[in-house]
Amino acid sequence: MEEKINIDIKFCLTNHIGNSGLSINEIKEKYNVHRKKIKNLIKNIEEIKFLDFSFLENEAKKIWDFSQRKAKKYNDFVLVGIGGSSLGTETIFHALKPAFYNLLSKKERNRYPRFFILDNPDPDYLNSLLDTIDIKNTFFNFVSKSGKTLETISNFLVLMEKIIKKFPGKSYSKNISITSCPSDGVLLKIAKKEKISLFEIPKWIPGRFSVLSSASLLPASFIGINPYEIINGARYIFPSLISENMNENLSLLSAIILILFYEKNKFIHVIMPYSNSLFYLADWYSQLWAESLGKEKNTKGDIINWGQTPLKAKGPQDQHSLLQLFIEGPKDKIFTFLEIEKFKTDFRLPDTFTEEYSEIDYLQNKFLSEIIKNEKIGTEISLKENLVPSFSIRIPCVTPFYLGQLFILFELQTIYAAEILEVNPFDQPAVELGKKITQKLLTK
Repeated sequence: MEEKINIDIKFCLTNHIGNSGLSINEIKEKYNVHRKKIKNLIKNIEEIKFLDFSFLENEAKKIWDFSQRKAKKYNDFVLVGIGGSSLGTETIFHALKPAFYNLLSKKERNRYPRFFILDNPDPDYLNSLLDTIDIKNTFFNFVSKSGKTLETISNFLVLMEKIIKKFPGKSYSKNISITSCPSDGVLLKIAKKEKISLFEIPKWIPGRFSVLSSASLLPASFIGINPYEIINGARYIFPSLISENMNENLSLLSAIILILFYEKNKFIHVIMPYSNSLFYLADWYSQLWAESLGKEKNTKGDIINWGQTPLKAKGPQDQHSLLQLFIEGPKDKIFTFLEIEKFKTDFRLPDTFTEEYSEIDYLQNKFLSEIIKNEKIGTEISLKENLVPSFSIRIPCVTPFYLGQLFILFELQTIYAAEILEVNPFDQPAVELGKKITQKLLTK
């Protein structure tokens, strides 16, 4: 039975953490102050074209057909991209494939290729990758929305020299695809000239919002993850995320909560999945939240210097490294916990030793899933006892369907926050400045 992910905000509220929390009236008042602009955004949400599900489903069909013809012919797949061109794919891979996927045999991988991501232009990392793969038995996917991203182009040039040497004539093109904006950029020009397969990131899809496009779904398809299932999850929860009812609209509710806590000097937003498989979602989310909302000016030109810093932590691992700081350090943090209700597998702790040693007899017949869930509860209660706010997003299980729900929830959360703050969530002027400086230095 299909379900929706849900949210529990009780440890954000005054009846649990006193004056350090929010009252329901505060949340309602914030909504009412911005009601007009929120209603207008919801009314015109289809103008935000990256939410065009018909387009995304058509792209998914092309992607799936292409990948199923190609994927099982290769032993390795390499995605070359950075930022929005890699973080979504990395999230999907780690969430949905076995933790040690690349160590499995080809048969155990259902004949799909091993999977690698090359993001930084780090020569040692690239050299290690080249020592690991056989270029002739590898499919390369170069991803850049602009078609001229410095890091991607740099790795592209190194790899293309090596690829071309391995293949006579122009036969190398069958081992390559390029994903880029279809109207601009040097990668587009090269793809057309060299007859390389080209996939589209439309100009109207911002890079960090492109996780539901070919930027992430093509690489995912090459390892057997069906893109339709991810899009279906996003489509299933979408109507509730454009509701004017905050109890139903988790994106709007969580955006308002995060902004209100920022106004209470909670300048750090900790994203803490209690699952190894969702840890990379925190990386993807960090770019989305930081790059979209960290702005010097609002759309009116007023100086605001707004920015709630995302910080990733992993439960229970970081209970043994960061929790001491979280509890007794500066009270400048708000927490989002990601909790899985049902893991794909589970293990019962055997009687061995637990009967004999009283120090661990409390673990007798417990399941690993019980332990991780109770550690999460222990963390949020210890934070609550120290007046640190948190809320939990609960995911029924980690599947493509629920991952699609998480992606759209967080994308809309960011867009609602931007509307309230009156900033443009789709630009990154400070990042562009750094790019221009780097290009000047290299030109010299």
